[in-house]
Formats: sequence, C-alpha cells, structure tokens
Amino acid sequence: WRRQPFTPFAEAARRQWLAYQDGARVLVLNGGEPTLHEGLARLVALARKTGFPEVHIQTNGLRLAEKDYAGALVRAGLSLARFSLHGPGPELHDAQVQVPGAFAKAWAGLENLRAGGVAVGVNIVLNKLNAPRLRETSAWFLERGVKDLGMIFPLYEGDMAFYAERTALSLSDAAAAVRDAFEEF
Repeated sequence: WRRQPFTPFAEAARRQWLAYQDGARVLVLNGGEPTLHEGLARLVALARKTGFPEVHIQTNGLRLAEKDYAGALVRAGLSLARFSLHGPGPELHDAQVQVPGAFAKAWAGLENLRAGGVAVGVNIVLNKLNAPRLRETSAWFLERGVKDLGMIFPLYEGDMAFYAERTALSLSDAAAAVRDAFEEF
C-alpha cells in the first residue's frame, strides 16, 4: 500500500456498493491509514446513504486530533473508530511507533470523536515491548471509559517483519500476557 496511491474515490464507492449488494451491512475502512484518503468523509457519507447502518475505521488517530476533521467524519455518519494504541500513555506508545507526540494526538482524536457521539475502541498490537505491561495498559483504558479493547497477535510482515528482532513475541508469551490482562476485566 505504500508504493501505490489510495484507491480512487469512484472505485472505492463502487466497491462499497457491490459489498452492500452482496449483503454487507458493516463497512470497515482501513489499510494503510484511512484518514489520509482525501475522500474519507465522502466515502463514509456515501456508505450511510447507501444503507450501511455501521461505518467503522481503523486508524492511528493522528489526523483526528484536528477538531474540524474529526467533526467532518462525525457529520458524515461514522459510527465506530478503532484506534491503534499500544501502551498506557506516550512513553510506551510513542517508543513503539517512533513518532514523538503520537499518543497525545491519537488520544485527542479519540476524545474528539467520542464527544461527537462516535463509539471508540482500541487495538493493541502485542509485542515484546508492551506485553509485560498489558494488564496496566488495559486498566488505563478501562479507567478512561474505553471498554472496547482488541488485543492482536501480529503477522510478521511489512513493518512488523522489519522490527521483528526488537519486537517479536512468542505466542505463549502473548497468551500469558492476555490471561493476566483479563484479570482487569
């Protein structure tokens, strides 16, 4: 996805329509970073007009820190945003994504959408850096009203493959961290 431009609006709209005709009723826009697609708000609005009762995005959340942009997605009818946040605050998250200030922007974006009535969730991609703190991470989000937490065991491809030596986690270590985190629930 990094070497190719985003799907043009007309093609994305065509794919949405075909999915709806085939019986899909939840549309999830992801892949790369959907908020970088200039037509995202239009695609959300079109999906709702087509009849999709739910339109979701999966995002790093950085652009949603812009209140006007977040507001445009709220007005378009976005129903759920799942944010990729990998720790309980900036120290752990920013170190993993290697973008200073990323956590603060993503959290601001989450709050912007939540204030607009959009449901929010968090995806935590498990790795060697955050698994030891998964219980703390879960507690942090739960204490702040985020009750939709996804814990993802990664596929080691793309950036994950590039950083595998630093971040790779065994399935058994991930399972132990998840079992411990479930105590918070």
